[in-house]
Amino acid sequence: MPDAQALHDMLQHFDGLDVGRSGATLMPDNTFEVRCAFVGSLHGYAAELVTREIAGLLKMPCLHERLDSGRVAERRYRLERAASGDFLRRMRYASTLPLLKLPSPRRLERVPLVALLSRALATFEADYDHVRSGDVSPSLPVWANCLVSLDPVSFDPSNAAGMDQADFGAASILSTRAERVVVRDLAAQGWLDVLPTRGRGKGRYLRLTSMGIAERGRGAALVRAASQRCRARFDAADVSRLERLLAQVVEGVAVQLPAHFTSYGPGDGSVAGGSFVPADPGPPPIPAHGAEWPVVLRAPGNAAGLSVPSLLSQALTAFAIDYQAAGFSGLGEAMQFLRHVPDAGMELPRARKLGAVTGTTRSTPERHLTAVAEPGTARTPRRRVFLSPKGRRFRDAFPAVLLNTEDAWSGKYGSGLMADLYSTLETMEQDFIEDAPDYPDGTRWFRELHARNP
Repeated sequence: MPDAQALHDMLQHFDGLDVGRSGATLMPDNTFEVRCAFVGSLHGYAAELVTREIAGLLKMPCLHERLDSGRVAERRYRLERAASGDFLRRMRYASTLPLLKLPSPRRLERVPLVALLSRALATFEADYDHVRSGDVSPSLPVWANCLVSLDPVSFDPSNAAGMDQADFGAASILSTRAERVVVRDLAAQGWLDVLPTRGRGKGRYLRLTSMGIAERGRGAALVRAASQRCRARFDAADVSRLERLLAQVVEGVAVQLPAHFTSYGPGDGSVAGGSFVPADPGPPPIPAHGAEWPVVLRAPGNAAGLSVPSLLSQALTAFAIDYQAAGFSGLGEAMQFLRHVPDAGMELPRARKLGAVTGTTRSTPERHLTAVAEPGTARTPRRRVFLSPKGRRFRDAFPAVLLNTEDAWSGKYGSGLMADLYSTLETMEQDFIEDAPDYPDGTRWFRELHARNP
């Protein structure tokens, strides 16, 4: 249990708090009085919002509040000793104390490689959806990540009847939480039979229904048609060159990655679930990952013959994993949301669109104390969202970490290959669909699959 000095030291290192006037005192009733004085700046206002949110979550009563020109200049809270560890942990989590120092600043002077990869993937997905023509055939992520992986013969030639759910996780490279969701929804739609067990003690047993087998076949036909449309949209030589270059990149990744770009789960936009399991330098090198992310080593020559969307997806996933290995935020969070938030904040509706911030303290950026919303309800007008000290560090690190990751890829795969890959994508860019995103939404396909449930 922390003492008053530990709390005092934390408050002295929280960006936006007035160092000379912030601190903590142990009171005669064995509670702490926590003094939060805020500097007169946007960072001070963000610190006030963060400390208010943490105090609210821990039900810390406010003992005193001092205003200055309409803004809160100081607030004092009572903190029970039993909650002091939680308070210290949350404040530290929102601060820059656990983080690495900012890398040397760099400027983005061209479209990032990851943005070109994302736009190319979005274009192929659009071609797939065009030939799909709004019918009930599977979406591209459902087909690639689920229906193909549920082909037991491709996983185990001796078994043509079905597969254990654990084997499905290994074949699909979906986290346990993602796997549970898609199994539930595919079963609800009549595409999958979920049987209690096959007697081997490995849990549930999965088998595509006749409808599921038919949908797997339709998806394969749609991918072939979309590939033809892709080669008609672009120069065929450029597509072949892209396949060859991406195959070399993917072949260099030691572990298998999902066939189509996906997040760790419906509510977690990271690709591998963070760093609960630390990276293992190997050989073979295993990236840091969440506890539920399956690690399957890539077989030699595995990338040969993969489709364009699968190659793009796996290259994007590999880049996102390498970006996060630098020790800052996930690439998706930085590209889609953090880099767009100035110190002055942004209005809640835009933050909801870019970063899924809800203003309820329950969204991912709020739970992780990366962003905080002004207090209010859904009906409160003009609420704004600000970044915590941690969120600002993630935002400010983004350009350098992104370019450093590109440089690391040039060192790993060769500067010539990376230059060829970039120039090929740049040549194709004029034929990408309009408004293609700079980073794919890996959670969307879960929502779309669930929305089809009867």
